[in-house]
Amino acid sequence: MQSVHDKYVKINWKGVKAKYAEEHKAELDEYNKAFRLLKKFNIDLSFHFDAYEGERKNLKSERDNLQQELEKMKADLKPLEDVRYCIGKVIPLEELSVQTAPEKQSVLGQITEIKKDQPQEQTVQTDAPKRKKNNDLE
Repeated sequence: MQSVHDKYVKINWKGVKAKYAEEHKAELDEYNKAFRLLKKFNIDLSFHFDAYEGERKNLKSERDNLQQELEKMKADLKPLEDVRYCIGKVIPLEELSVQTAPEKQSVLGQITEIKKDQPQEQTVQTDAPKRKKNNDLE
């Protein structure tokens, strides 16, 4: 698409340029629309392929180094996986399951638990003060 636009820009003769624009109208319109959109969002249109290629090579070499380290670690893990397999054959997995902490109750649930555990206290008012009648005023 950009090559079509580049050829269009390089044509200097008006008649040839107009004819070329008619033949490639869809491509040129699409290119112009994309160009305006990129300009609207202030996107840099100059892409540096050399910098990109250098970064890609650096990342590829780093990935290769990490892949080699991973292969070494996998080799170290193989005996451990064998031991785990043998233990799994001797002791079933259900017996090795880790016991989890009991589920937490809500505050209201905890309060009701505490109330159930405490003995019911009955409040009886046996020594309540009695009112004296004042017979003098009557």
